[in-house]
Amino acid sequence: MRARHSLRAAIAVLSLLLFSCASLPDDYLKQNVGKATQEEVRAKMGDPDHKYTLEDGQTKWVYIVHVSYATYLTYANKDAETCYNYDLTFDRQGILKSWNEVTKDCGTVN
Repeated sequence: MRARHSLRAAIAVLSLLLFSCASLPDDYLKQNVGKATQEEVRAKMGDPDHKYTLEDGQTKWVYIVHVSYATYLTYANKDAETCYNYDLTFDRQGILKSWNEVTKDCGTVN
């Protein structure tokens, strides 16, 4: 009986870990460089936190994803423990040209 509870607990923890990783956009971005339009990225990821027009006519979008390792869930809490900044660059035609992820500490969970 005890082994069954341990197995269920392990499955629950693994499920939460997989859910938290699945909500980060890395795979989507990797697969769509050179393909996705700004409209498609917005439909998948929502509105960016920041938008910039670059001198050469390209556009840069910044998404900030907050993750709490205390709960293993991704959510929009500004006091989460880790922030993933996704910098996306679109060419003049609005096609995803490149992206970069920067991880940083952004505070503690209250």
